Amino acid sequence: MRHPKEITMEYTAEVLQETVKKSFAQADHLYVMETLNMYGVEPGELERVKVQLAILKLCDCDLDRLMHYVTRAKRDYRDVLFEAENF
Repeated sequence: MRHPKEITMEYTAEVLQETVKKSFAQADHLYVMETLNMYGVEPGELERVKVQLAILKLCDCDLDRLMHYVTRAKRDYRDVLFEAENF
């Protein structure tokens, strides 16, 4: 049974796009989405949208950090998920 105060998060493309729109200047939206979409194309790059949302959380609206976390996720996505959960 889930605790009543527990927050559940939907990991959808719509949530991802809304998060990008809220977090970055409009001029950066295409770059951010293209960079995020570098993750999840190779076998073993699992939980695509969940990891992409974790990357957004960790990069804290910084485009350099965005690429850093995409690169880390491509190496081992579990590291990014773990860090985001403990951020």
